[in-house]
Amino acid sequence: MESTTLTKVFTRLRASLLGKAATITGNSAEAEDAVQDAFTRLWTSKTPISDADQAEGLSRTAVRNASIDILRRRKPNVELETGLHADTSEVIYYSPPSHEERDDFFEDVQSLINHYLSPRDRDLLIKRDMHGYEYDELAQLYGISEANVRMILSRSRKTIRALYRQKLRQ
Repeated sequence: MESTTLTKVFTRLRASLLGKAATITGNSAEAEDAVQDAFTRLWTSKTPISDADQAEGLSRTAVRNASIDILRRRKPNVELETGLHADTSEVIYYSPPSHEERDDFFEDVQSLINHYLSPRDRDLLIKRDMHGYEYDELAQLYGISEANVRMILSRSRKTIRALYRQKLRQ
């Protein structure tokens, strides 16, 4: 596909894409950033686009994903308002955990990882999350596909999260 087709489709949809991005981000400046980022991603993509309909679909998906990326990069708000009582409005400030609480948390999670995950799953999780290995490196190292690495890590994290929550309820 010629780059002019992508440009024409993106220009035609720009107002709609800005509206969608503004709905997701809640901010017109961030919506503009998301639309520009999406266009840049599509422009530099090596994926062949066969026609205008495909360009439209990819444009909408790229803007949605760019908007979600912007939301993920936002810093969390440190004030939490409670509405427990209608006549009072208190503001609760988040205080970071103490060193002892943080150390206890890490010890609890580490013991769950060591006790409930298989050696391979434990090694994958540690190499990815603690040592920063990339998915393709892990796939090559263990002789499995990248998709399989992602699935194993996802299931391992889900298992540890569920076990930790169960432990907190006890």
